Amino acid sequence: MVHTEIEFPPLLTGHPFPATEPPMRVACEGAAAGRFGAGDVIWSLEEAHAGLAIVLEPDVPLTRALEMVPLGVVACGDCLAALAPPKVAITFGWPGLIYANDGAVAQVSVAVDRAATEDSVPQWLALGLEVRLTQRPGEPEPGNDPSVTTMAEEGCPELTAEQLIESYSRHFLTWLDTWNTEGFAPIHNAWEQRADHRERTFADAGGGAGVTGAFVGLDEHGNLILKRDDGKHVSLRLLDAAARWPEETALQ
Repeated sequence: MVHTEIEFPPLLTGHPFPATEPPMRVACEGAAAGRFGAGDVIWSLEEAHAGLAIVLEPDVPLTRALEMVPLGVVACGDCLAALAPPKVAITFGWPGLIYANDGAVAQVSVAVDRAATEDSVPQWLALGLEVRLTQRPGEPEPGNDPSVTTMAEEGCPELTAEQLIESYSRHFLTWLDTWNTEGFAPIHNAWEQRADHRERTFADAGGGAGVTGAFVGLDEHGNLILKRDDGKHVSLRLLDAAARWPEETALQ
């Protein structure tokens, strides 16, 4: 298949890489080495899954910089809602899952420089996105597992990775501008409007069995508030979720 040129909006510069090179790994290695900087977009030439990573250079402490995760989710939600048929319900699962008709179809991930601490400003941040367009060779046929889906299965069989990446990059910049001018509140509200309220189990900070509960809301920085079966509310931090992401960036 011949890959078309992606027309990225101003402030973003695209860098295509072979399908064998995971965008997040390339972005992190390049940012750490100084080869990539703010606005560089590493995107994959893979056809089945659309994958990209945007390198940013935050000017706020890590706690606030991680607000890019829900921002990326909201941008992806708007992107998929614009590309999919109206009947497709797009919802979000914390910290970075996007569902189409209750099946996981996309995931946002994040990585920061190793020296970053909770109260320090990261030298760089890589925000990743992976969207399942069709099943990869060897993956189960659509419909065999209702917990996952593809954009093709949801009515977008002709959607290409280039089209999705170009659309997402524009939605991302729109929300980034909103975040810069109005703060996190608009992203918070948009995220909660599409929140998946099903009870789920989330990994805890200590790597234990996890915390099971129903979605209550996000706090002012995008951390999750859950209601457990015993009625108690618990909070899960994006900071703790981000610490596990280097091993969990692939959409399974």
